[in-house]
Parts: sequence; structure tokens; C-alpha cells
Amino acid sequence: MPHRDAPPPSSGFTVAIRPVAYTLGELARLLGRDSEAATHFARAATIAERWNSSLGLTG
Repeated sequence: MPHRDAPPPSSGFTVAIRPVAYTLGELARLLGRDSEAATHFARAATIAERWNSSLGLTG
């Protein structure tokens, strides 16, 4: 998982997407790996905070 800590990719245009770690969390959750998913989601939140962004979540 070398790209887990990477910021969301961009190519010079404005598009908001979540960090790679968030997608890994969604995949882990779909596979029933809740503990692993929580770890990925926490990492995604840290990355978003580092980039002064949000994950687009409400509630």
C-alpha cells in the first residue's frame, strides 16, 4: 500500500476526491474487515486534516 498516505491526486484542475486511504477503508468494510476499515478511515481523516480539507462527510 505505498500510496495509502498520498494526498488526493490532481492534474491541474479542480476536482474534489477523497484520499486513497478512504477508498481502502470502503473496500475493507465491503469485505467485512471492520477493524482494518477503521484504521484506513482514521488515516484518511489525518491526511485530509493535513491538507486542510474534509472528507465530505456530514453528521
